[in-house]
Amino acid sequence: MNDKDFVYSLLNNAFDYLQKSSVEFENEPKYSLINFFNAVEIFLKARLVAEHWSLIVDSENISYQKFKDGESKTLDFEQLCKRINGINQQKEIDKNTTDAFDSLRKERNKLIHFTHNIVNESNKQKKNELKEKFAVIELRAWYYLKLLLSAWTDKFGQYDVKTHVDQFENRITDIKKYIDLKYEAMKPIIEQEINKGKSVIDCAICGKHSAVIINKKNRNIQLYKCLVCENEVENYEAELKCTSCNKIFKYNLGYYNIGDCIDCECGYKISSQEIIEQTLEQFSPDQKRIIFQPVDINCGNCDGYHSVVRLGDMYMCVDCGYIQYEAPIVCECCNEAIIGLSDYDSLKTYIFGCGFCEGYGNILEII
Repeated sequence: MNDKDFVYSLLNNAFDYLQKSSVEFENEPKYSLINFFNAVEIFLKARLVAEHWSLIVDSENISYQKFKDGESKTLDFEQLCKRINGINQQKEIDKNTTDAFDSLRKERNKLIHFTHNIVNESNKQKKNELKEKFAVIELRAWYYLKLLLSAWTDKFGQYDVKTHVDQFENRITDIKKYIDLKYEAMKPIIEQEINKGKSVIDCAICGKHSAVIINKKNRNIQLYKCLVCENEVENYEAELKCTSCNKIFKYNLGYYNIGDCIDCECGYKISSQEIIEQTLEQFSPDQKRIIFQPVDINCGNCDGYHSVVRLGDMYMCVDCGYIQYEAPIVCECCNEAIIGLSDYDSLKTYIFGCGFCEGYGNILEII
């Protein structure tokens, strides 16, 4: 079995745990949450094994045979996150993601090591309240897990991540039912906030119109907190212009899904490319990376590190707006994908590097 086979096996196990989690939520919420966290840990391990199997082993005496036989001690959740963020220059797991997963871990530890109220709770109302709590924790974790799986698709080779993600999305009706119940319970409070003149927007995680502004706008950024899933939402207000009717309007981008269009009142659809182009000067590079969620492709035109988004067959840098329709060049020294380099430049990357590495010429001290 090679590393690819191990990765596929881990992914199969992780999605299997997710499936069990969705099936068990209504009648066995305890096991639903435990299995959900098991899935998260296995996905993190799959990401590391995609680089090399030894990265998940917590031992000085690393043995491939022990790893293959399942006898090696592997990293725990915190160690997995740290190692993933340490394998390259990009911090793949941000604080929001870590916090969401850690909330899941802490609740799972209560269920395993202590007597949790939901196990013996006979009061239906209190039991439903606990299910609402579990639903929020799982939904937040699922939101950030989806973002990671989307970003890691290329790391997992030919494995059909998208189909499995879509299948699980269709199975979490029980979780969403309790989100709906909590939303109905919070509606009066949301209405009170609206009557006070506070702005309320849709929450990116639970999808409810329940995120209430908690600070004033600062450099196009507004901070909201969802009263349903308690997620803090950074909302980015962009000024857009319809190229059909010339109407200028404010639009809340939040976490923008690449490929989505914005419908103008005149019927014209403003494309992702136009949205990115029009927001280039309105946000900082860090803000644009949060909004548009680039993939692991660099831009040789502006030296932007992992600043490229993919729009179908088009590659576009969110830092400088450079567009390329050909597939990115892969550096022969560091294996980083890059747009904005010519075929001639690609031939030189082995010796001279790509701008993001020094090349083997410098490493071997022959130039």
